[in-house]
Amino acid sequence: MTRNLTEDQAKVLTTIERTNAIISIVACAFTILTFCFSKYFSKAINRLAFYASFGNLLSDVAIIMSREFIDNPDSAGCQIQAFIIQVFLSSDVLWTLAMAINVYLTLYHKYEARDVRKLEPVYLICCYGIPLIPGFALLFAKGHHGVRIYGPAIAYCWISSDWALLRILIFYAPIWVVILIIFSIYIRAGRTIYTVRKQVYIFQSSDLDPISVDETTSPLQSGDEVHTVGPMTDPERATIDYTLSQPDTLRALRRRNHERNNAAWSYTKCALLFFGAMLITWIPSSANRLYSLTHNNNISVPLQFVSVFVIPLQGFWNCVVYVVTSWVGCKNLFHDMWLAIRAGAIDFVGRFRRRTNHETNRENDEMQENL
Repeated sequence: MTRNLTEDQAKVLTTIERTNAIISIVACAFTILTFCFSKYFSKAINRLAFYASFGNLLSDVAIIMSREFIDNPDSAGCQIQAFIIQVFLSSDVLWTLAMAINVYLTLYHKYEARDVRKLEPVYLICCYGIPLIPGFALLFAKGHHGVRIYGPAIAYCWISSDWALLRILIFYAPIWVVILIIFSIYIRAGRTIYTVRKQVYIFQSSDLDPISVDETTSPLQSGDEVHTVGPMTDPERATIDYTLSQPDTLRALRRRNHERNNAAWSYTKCALLFFGAMLITWIPSSANRLYSLTHNNNISVPLQFVSVFVIPLQGFWNCVVYVVTSWVGCKNLFHDMWLAIRAGAIDFVGRFRRRTNHETNRENDEMQENL
């Protein structure tokens, strides 16, 4: 156990976090650019990934600063780096919570895409506004003897190592409360989706909608559509026609419910992938901080390196999920790019040939004139 890293270990750690932060920045740029300029990525869940990418981008910029200001904790560079990490590193968890809330609203309150989109301004304010409160407070807070709370934290400037308990209370504890809320939402959603899909499987070969079975035995309501093939005074023919038209209505209702359930399941799968990517980031980092807290601020070098490896990759993992959930869109985008490059190459070759032919003809004309 040690309280600090050796010089060689610090250099390796800096290289790791900067390399991974650059990878993540490239991934965030891909997410932002494709969402802004390609029609293939305009999904509801992609919009949340798009919003989260800005927080990932800013936190990666701060991580690239690495240990540059760690020996000068009162400098503007150290304080700004610590503020950005405190605010934007945790915002990614809140965006994952927003995705889970959308799953809950879609499954249990029948929210559709337009309803979910109306909530996005609220998500923006909460996901970036809530972390700003402790971020700003710590920026001006000082401990005993006027020492700032933001200061050296092994890998970069953040909450100083002397405030290990404060790190847990205002950073890691809220994050894990949010993670547990997300987990509980997905547990309930998983049970509901399993039940519904089981019903769909049982009734998929039937003409009856499992959700609307009772409608087959209910009396004719005023809103039901009835087509007659004879006078309305003929009850037998009216009954026959109603019997024939009712299955069509039920099949349409079943199809609509099936499509809604499939849409909810697709969104849930995407959100679960983002949740998994979030756990990859926060489990090693939380273990590292708990180790430090329970071992008198000593550090575990392996845990420190694992934590530094995964923390900068938030934007990268989100981009991986973004690509997986939009794989068809990615293929269409690259196909369009290939066609554009091919068309440009063909046009260039055509113009080059025309220019060559024109010069050849001009040389021939000049030779004939000389003769």
